[in-house]
Amino acid sequence: MHLHWKNHETVKVICKPCKPGQAQEYAEELARLSKGIVIDIKPNNIIIFYRGKNYVQPKVMSPPDTLSKAKALEKYRYEQSLEHTSQFIEKLEKELEEYHEHVAKFKKGKEDTS
Repeated sequence: MHLHWKNHETVKVICKPCKPGQAQEYAEELARLSKGIVIDIKPNNIIIFYRGKNYVQPKVMSPPDTLSKAKALEKYRYEQSLEHTSQFIEKLEKELEEYHEHVAKFKKGKEDTS
């Protein structure tokens, strides 16, 4: 972003892949790290930043607390696996609940007949 801001006042960041509402989180984090101003967040996950009126390019382009590409990819994969696993667990919990309801109805039906 800082290299782009050397010649331009705004920068457009495209978030791919991005879940609904996640672009807002990315915008806040990027604004904090780059000290830029979020102008707009488009519906198709495009964030537009403004560098500010009195912009001075930093000596160190990336903040020291950012992840490397490899670490960021590892984090992304981990988050994806967590999300998938949680969805799978929810599905299994629902099936287990339906099974318990079925067993309860079956036992009640057996008691009524005897």
